[in-house]
Amino acid sequence: MPYVTLSKTEMAILRNAARKGDADMGYQELLMTLNSLLDDTTGSLYISQTTLDLIQRYGAGGCSKLSWQGTLHSIFGRSFGETLGRKRDDSGRLIQTEADAPAKPVDLSKILRTR
Repeated sequence: MPYVTLSKTEMAILRNAARKGDADMGYQELLMTLNSLLDDTTGSLYISQTTLDLIQRYGAGGCSKLSWQGTLHSIFGRSFGETLGRKRDDSGRLIQTEADAPAKPVDLSKILRTR
């Protein structure tokens, strides 16, 4: 389970978003679940893989509202990076990508011909 520690600002954004609500019950349920898992004293939050998948789905774009993306990036962008953990980025967090695949061999004959 990924573990994050939210800042006071991130905690306030999460609490406000969970209280404010949304017409989409799936997104609203995600916010309420995250709010209930949050330790208000320390900002600690343990996130299951299923919940992380939902954060990534609602925060990824394409099928989600811009407001959802902005809210989730405001809460988790610092912890999971710009891609919310979908692929490796500056945050140094998990999730395997093509960058983790073995390197492809280089055809040296093409390089040597140009010299």
